[in-house]
Amino acid sequence: MSKHHYDFMGKGFNYVKAVKRLLGDQFTSVQLTDGVEFKWHTGNRILKLVDDLNTLVVIFDVPVPDLYKDNPIEVRHHHEVGHNKHEWIFKGDKIEDVYALIEIALRNFDPETTH
Repeated sequence: MSKHHYDFMGKGFNYVKAVKRLLGDQFTSVQLTDGVEFKWHTGNRILKLVDDLNTLVVIFDVPVPDLYKDNPIEVRHHHEVGHNKHEWIFKGDKIEDVYALIEIALRNFDPETTH
């Protein structure tokens, strides 16, 4: 099933399958050398799981909040021709936090405006 071997802090491909179940069939996964992206059928990305040995890293393309003050979400702004793009980056070690943020991201996702 997988073209790449992913570690995801020891969680492997079962982590990807769990995220896929949370997102539902309306999103497709795209395997990359550095992780897995999840996209709407129009190509708009909701999130990317970044492969890392020591930390769970998720890049969201929709707003997500800080869950805890000691583990803030990093926000990156990209200025591209035609539009500005923002990314909300979570880095942590609790898979439950990732799942909670994915549920929030689903509520905040608008396939018409998310790039």
